[in-house]
Parts: sequence; structure tokens; C-alpha cells
Amino acid sequence: MLRTEKPAVIYLPKLPQSSKAGVNKKINSSVSLWQKGYVRSRLIQKCREQSISLVEVFAKDISRVCSQCGSIGEKTQDIFTCKTCGAKLSERENAARNVLARGIDGIIDITDAVETK
Repeated sequence: MLRTEKPAVIYLPKLPQSSKAGVNKKINSSVSLWQKGYVRSRLIQKCREQSISLVEVFAKDISRVCSQCGSIGEKTQDIFTCKTCGAKLSERENAARNVLARGIDGIIDITDAVETK
């Protein structure tokens, strides 16, 4: 995808830490950290290879906030509806617009700040 579409910037939501619920909390935690860390480090590496900026954005309520007016909306099935401005979008499109807006507002490039192992 990176070679085909050649984006200049990729915005990555900073997700909360995984829950440690389950039968064996130690194993669940280590596996989830490994998976997130591996995917993240590979993405950073590939972005560096292709000269693409990777920007991390604050992800809290990113799918609950209306991308047009900024108020809290409702999600029903896969549709986001804002009662304030009347916007109706797919849940993913609304979240993607919020990621882009937050990324443009506070650009912090993490490809230079984080070193791959």
C-alpha cells in the first residue's frame, strides 16, 4: 500500500493499553504488547524506508465526536449520527475525519522520535 498510494503522512491513533482480563493475565498482557509493538515497529520501519511521516494522534472519543461540529453523537450499527448538526456518516468515515483533523492540528512526527529494534 505504501509504495502504491505513496502518502506523505500517515496518521496513527494512539490507542489505550490493552485490558489485562482473562485466565492468565501475564500471558495475555505479554502477547498483546508483543503484537502491538511488533506491528508498530514494522510500520515505523516501512514509513522510514519510503520517506513517509508517521504522526500519532490522541484517540480518546475519536469515534464518538462529530467530525463536522465537534459534539458527541450516537452510533447505531455502523452509522454515526450527530443530533446537533444532523450529520450522518459511516462510523469509520467519521473516525477517519477526526484522525485527520487531530493530526493536522497537532503534528508530532514519531518516525524520528522512535527507534526500531
